[in-house]
Amino acid sequence: MLLPKSYYLHHDVIFLAKDLIGKHLFSKIGGQLCGGIITETEVCEDAVQISAICATHGEELMLKRTGKPQMNPQVTNEPEKITKALGITLADISELLQNKLIWIEDRN
Repeated sequence: MLLPKSYYLHHDVIFLAKDLIGKHLFSKIGGQLCGGIITETEVCEDAVQISAICATHGEELMLKRTGKPQMNPQVTNEPEKITKALGITLADISELLQNKLIWIEDRN
């Protein structure tokens, strides 16, 4: 189930950081699906940051984007590594969100 917009407006960032663990983060850049299970989050200045995911979709594309030879936890264990693996850039983040090319699902 795709998380509703209201979910992201929750006032308790500690709750959100804990609740995001186990949810699935996806991107569909250039028609190519990549994503994984959120395994780590952090609260930074009243905002939640996804710090690590366990890849479940598009692993070969993630490896190509990151230049890594094989999939392992270090490929997606930092926010910068996650965005690179998923093909997300700051220049187009608002467009990606508007066009639903980045999303989080609750599959539990």
